[in-house]
Amino acid sequence: MKPHENALKLLNSWDANAQQWFEAVRDSAIESRRLVTNQAILDAITAQSPKRLLDVGCGEGWLMRALCEHMGEKAPEMLGVDGSQWLIDRLNALGGRGVCVTYESLIETPHPSLQQGDFDLVVANFSLLADHCVELLQALRPCLTPEGKLLVQTVHPHSVSPSAREGWREEHFESFSGNWQAMPWYFRDREGWLEVMTASGFTVESVKEPRHPHTDQPISLLMTAAC
Repeated sequence: MKPHENALKLLNSWDANAQQWFEAVRDSAIESRRLVTNQAILDAITAQSPKRLLDVGCGEGWLMRALCEHMGEKAPEMLGVDGSQWLIDRLNALGGRGVCVTYESLIETPHPSLQQGDFDLVVANFSLLADHCVELLQALRPCLTPEGKLLVQTVHPHSVSPSAREGWREEHFESFSGNWQAMPWYFRDREGWLEVMTASGFTVESVKEPRHPHTDQPISLLMTAAC
């Protein structure tokens, strides 16, 4: 699969911003994560009691480390995949297990680390940022068990604009310190995300809207879907 120009720029931006992203996550510098979305995804995963989990777009491995602390002995066996070698190297150095592979590669060819029926939970936590989500989720669906679930947490449309239209946008990280490279990302509204899940062969079971504790504004969409 030949990457769309914006998808390629997106991947390159993760390489360029990898160390600064690692430091921002390590220092809990992102308010929405610290106050809302980190706990939301941990609670959603814990509710599923997974045995084997695939973290799609795992980055530096925050989620896997946080799950070990949050779930203790009940934490699942976990594997992460990400297109940034720098971030995968940090994950593995910190005791996680991850492989560097782009989404385009996963769409084209099944990866040997992702065997059919290997996982009972696939998680994409703010990591579906391009326009090929249907193809990617279709490619990942076979690695789930027949009873497996998919969890997707993504930007709430209202945090962009209630009237925003689907399409490519650009993040400039203006609220972050440091010199970040601009990152293209593909915006979808609530209906667009539900269409993605259905077109990928999943049945949406629930859609939650975690909210900011002080403003009560929705921060994310958190979708649970079954095979």
